[in-house]
Amino acid sequence: MALHSQEMRKIGAEVDPLRLGCGWSRDDLGKPLVVIESSAGDSHPGSVHLDSVSAALRDGVLAAGGRPARYTCTDACDGISQGTDAMDLSLCIRELTALTTELHVRSAFADGVLLVSGCDKAIPGHLVAAARLRIPALHFPGGAMGRGAADMSLDRIGDLMADLRRSRVSADEYDYWVGEAARAPGLVSSWAPPTRCR
Repeated sequence: MALHSQEMRKIGAEVDPLRLGCGWSRDDLGKPLVVIESSAGDSHPGSVHLDSVSAALRDGVLAAGGRPARYTCTDACDGISQGTDAMDLSLCIRELTALTTELHVRSAFADGVLLVSGCDKAIPGHLVAAARLRIPALHFPGGAMGRGAADMSLDRIGDLMADLRRSRVSADEYDYWVGEAARAPGLVSSWAPPTRCR
């Protein structure tokens, strides 16, 4: 079976020199091309750690004899946007993620795609793109955020802020719980790609 990436090299004279300009070797040009699309970014805990997942996947693709190309489209956080006009854009982010992923994968002439995301807009966006692309695709979720002391989670902070305003909790107590509500990004800090991907 002919690889899509190799067929497209025959059509586009600019493909090889541009990839060589990105540091690819001549040998890399003939390898199966796998796009690694992630929602990594410094925007919120659901994305802040995904660069390390993408890097591990890149190493796995290289070890398996493929050539990875990493792309990123960061999503936004409803928790940060809560109560603002930015919430009107929330569902748009899902479609933007899907469209950007499709653009990256199709314009790279990828033979397959690895999708790395967390949270409730980026994951569906990536899965919509995977369904539309009709090429081999795997999704790697970023993991769930752990809870803090006394099972504290982000969903309780609004109530605590109301209690602070009503003087039911002190400023120090509120500040303590703020530090416990979003303790870490997704639980993948020691993540490594599955053996079959290495």
